[in-house]
Amino acid sequence: MELGSVVLRALHVSGNIPGTPRWDELLDLADRTALNAVMRDLKDESGSVWGYLGYRPVPGDPLAFNRYSLSDLATELDDRDLRLILRVVAFQDPKFAENYSSTAVLDTRTGGPFEHNGQVFLDPSDSGSRAYIKDLVSRACRSGVYEIQLDYIRFPDGLSPALRFDNVDATDAAARTEVISSFITDLQKNVGDSCLIAADIFGFVTSVDGDGGIGQQLEAMADVTDVLSPMVYPNHWSSGWFGYSSPAANPGGVVTASMTNAIERVGNRTTLRPWLQDFGGYGANEVRAQIDAADALGLGWMLWNASSQFTEAALPTDAEVTIPTEPAPPTVEHLPASGYWDVADTSSFTADVAWLGAEGITRGCNPPWRDDFCPKRGVTRAEAAAFLVRALNLPPAVEDYFGDDGNTHEDDINALA
Repeated sequence: MELGSVVLRALHVSGNIPGTPRWDELLDLADRTALNAVMRDLKDESGSVWGYLGYRPVPGDPLAFNRYSLSDLATELDDRDLRLILRVVAFQDPKFAENYSSTAVLDTRTGGPFEHNGQVFLDPSDSGSRAYIKDLVSRACRSGVYEIQLDYIRFPDGLSPALRFDNVDATDAAARTEVISSFITDLQKNVGDSCLIAADIFGFVTSVDGDGGIGQQLEAMADVTDVLSPMVYPNHWSSGWFGYSSPAANPGGVVTASMTNAIERVGNRTTLRPWLQDFGGYGANEVRAQIDAADALGLGWMLWNASSQFTEAALPTDAEVTIPTEPAPPTVEHLPASGYWDVADTSSFTADVAWLGAEGITRGCNPPWRDDFCPKRGVTRAEAAAFLVRALNLPPAVEDYFGDDGNTHEDDINALA
């Protein structure tokens, strides 16, 4: 399919909604507005698959929700001039990990699958986990859908030396990037022209050079996808980004700045279509500001709300979709003299904090941005070791002194010991 042939504007629809009265309400909403696509869950964060695929992906899962076929769903939407995008949560899947533990990221501290913030990750380098997603995507594409949107197409955040992967050194950024890119390339070859392959990426990936520690490097992802969808939710950016002390209070400016970065870096490699925020206390003005910013850049967009409850007043009609010629630039604010947004110039400790930063003793508390100091947060023993090693310029250790220090600061702990 030709990249950029259609500018899509879509809502996220949970997998259990089709066939219910809420489904009819959302289709009617699309008729009244400029929406021209539906982004619906095929496989969600729980590992559940929503839609008949002709087989059971996970043993013991009765697939009670698969009461309709994807091809019928695609036909229903096509009759209403709407395109169907299916979201597939790729490498975060507690259900598949439970049934096939060898496909999960191994946590050597527990001997079981790695869990982080309630999430369980499959190993992106494992042949079994890759084959499962590949088969799911292939079957879905053959049902007549327009696009597959891969979410959690990444390594888990919270990587540590205690984690084990089958076929990759996950501490190597280039290796992480290659694992993710090669998998998407394999999917592209497998589906051919039957549907587009898209990927969700963290919003900050648009504005950093590396892979964010998770295998998502912007240019590498753009080279292997038909569509790239940064999750540029304004309340996900920390103070200081794009010159805003409060990015969440400047939704339109955040979308403009982050997606401008993406456009300049990606060029014509892929189609860009951002995820926008319709949650977190946002009302019609905040949601519409994001939509207008995306429209101003000539981009499509997708609105995210986990429960598929949307702010209708924010949605433009076809006649209201406008392309302003000169979006207002963000108001630039400057870091305090301390070098950190949360240590004001009026603080008694501004000079001391600035010195700690200049000497490299502290590196901020919010990587990768490192522009917050977190002055009221406690310091762990491991972090204290790191401060001392940097302050005293201690040489690295050649011995591992402790068995319970498997974390980011293990080398510092051993150097101090």
